Amino acid sequence: MRRISKKIMLLGAMFLFSVAAFSQNTVTGKVTDLNGMPASSVTVTVKGKKTAVQTQSDGTFKIDAPAGATLVFSSIGFSTQEVSTAGKANMDVRLVQSNQVLNEVVVVGYGTQRRRDVTGAITKVSSEKLNSISVPSFEAALQGKAPGVQILQGNGLAGSGSVIRIRGVGSISASGDPLYVVDGIPVISDQFLRGNGGAMNQNPLSSINPADIESVEILKDAGATGIYGSRGANGVILITTKRGKTGKPQFNFNTRVGIATFAKRQKFVNTDQWLKLRQEAWTNDGKTGEAPLPGGYTYATAAGNNTDWWDLLTQTGFINENNLSMTQGTDKLKTFANITYSNTEGYIKTNSYERLSARLNVDYKIIKNLKVSLTSGYNRGINKRVPAAWDGGIGEAMSSALPFFTVYKADGSYFLNGANPVRRIQETKRREIDNRLIGGLALEYEPIKNLF
Repeated sequence: MRRISKKIMLLGAMFLFSVAAFSQNTVTGKVTDLNGMPASSVTVTVKGKKTAVQTQSDGTFKIDAPAGATLVFSSIGFSTQEVSTAGKANMDVRLVQSNQVLNEVVVVGYGTQRRRDVTGAITKVSSEKLNSISVPSFEAALQGKAPGVQILQGNGLAGSGSVIRIRGVGSISASGDPLYVVDGIPVISDQFLRGNGGAMNQNPLSSINPADIESVEILKDAGATGIYGSRGANGVILITTKRGKTGKPQFNFNTRVGIATFAKRQKFVNTDQWLKLRQEAWTNDGKTGEAPLPGGYTYATAAGNNTDWWDLLTQTGFINENNLSMTQGTDKLKTFANITYSNTEGYIKTNSYERLSARLNVDYKIIKNLKVSLTSGYNRGINKRVPAAWDGGIGEAMSSALPFFTVYKADGSYFLNGANPVRRIQETKRREIDNRLIGGLALEYEPIKNLF
C-alpha cells in the first residue's frame, strides 16, 4: 500500500508540474510611442510561437502566452522590442522610432535619396525578401511584400507571367502593366510580344535572375509619370542589381530544391456515373431506348473503360536552382559576378522552364573623381510549353475528354474519335527560347565633391 501511495503521489506531482509548465496566462497592455500617443496595428508575437495579435486603435492588446514567455513588439518605422511577461499580467510598452529605416537610401528614378527626404509613394523590397521563396520569375516573389501592389499568378504553368497592378487598374482600353527598369534600362513586358499561342504567353521577365537583384523599388504616384512620361502611367518598378563591395574576394554558393503541384484536384464523374446521367437526360427528353454515345462506343464497350485524365496529365514537378556568386572590392576596383542555373518543372507533364544566367558588374575608379561602371547580364530561358486552357491538354481534360475514352486503341495507335488530351501534350512540341542581353557602360565625373 505504501508503494502504491508513493506512485500515486509521484504521478500527481508530475501532473501538477506539467499543468504549471503549459499553463496559459492572459496578458494585457498598451503600446505607445515616445510621445505617449497610442500605437495601433503593432504586431505582438509570443517569441518562439505562432501566436500573434495586433494592437487596437487605442494601442491596447490582449494575448494568451505561457508563463514567463517573451513578447515581441514590431511595427514599420519602430525598432523591434522584446518584453518578458514574468510576473506581469498587464504591461505598458513604449516603442522607439527606427532611424535606420529613415536613413535608408532608395532609388527614385532620377538618382537616389534618403527615405526621410522622399515625398512620393515608394515601396522598397530587399534581396533577402525576394529570395526567401523559390520562384521562376522575380515578379512572383513580390506577391504580398509590397502594399498597394496586386500580383495575380496567371496560371500554374512553368515560366508563365503574373498580372501586376499598382494601385488598381488605371486604364480601360490600354495595358495596365507597369514599366520595368533594370539598372536604368527599360525592359519590354508585353506578354503578346511574340503572339498569343497555346493559351500561354511567353513571360519576358522570367529571364531576369532573382539572385542578381539587390533591391526593387516601386514608384506608385504621379511622380513616376513626371519622370518616365506616359510609360509610367501604371507605375514603375525599378530593379537594381548587385554590385561589388569593399573587401577580400568572397564566394557564395547556394542550392535549393522544391516541388510543384496543383492547388486543387478537380473532381470528375466516372464512367458509370456519366452513363447514368446520359441515359437520364435522354429519357427526360422524351426518348426511349439506349442513348447514343460519342466516339463509336456502345454501353457495353464504354462500361469497360474508366480513364482518369487528370492523373495521366499531371505530375509532382521538381524544382532545382544552383547559384554561384563572387564579390570583391578595393578603393579602386569593385566586382560582382554571378552564374545561375535553374530548372522548374510544372504540374503538367512535359512542361518546364530552364534558365541559365550570368552577370558581371564592375566599378573602376580611374582617378579620384572619375569612375567608369560596367553593367552586363545575359539570360537564356528555355520554356517547354504545353497546350492548356482552350488550346487543349489540361483544359481538354476538364471539358471534352469523357471518362470512357481511352488514350490508345487496341492496335496501339492513338484514340482519335474524341478528345485525347494525352496525345495533345505528347505530340505537341513547343519551345520558346529567350536570349536577353542587358548591358550598359557609364562614365561618372564629379568635378566638385558632394555636387550631386
